[in-house]
Amino acid sequence: MRDRDYRRLEIESRLGHLYNERTMLEVGREQGEGFFDDLDEKTLMMVNTEIAEMESLRELA
Repeated sequence: MRDRDYRRLEIESRLGHLYNERTMLEVGREQGEGFFDDLDEKTLMMVNTEIAEMESLRELA
């Protein structure tokens, strides 16, 4: 495998983790009070930002 292939695999792996984390946070938000707080909201925003960045990197890789 070339370096580019390894990089693409790393990106896909990270995206998989981020998608799972986003799903977990969204489920907590749906469950309501006690399961989702301001820190979770900020974490969700950061996860969504990182997903967008990683998707852009994937297109370049």
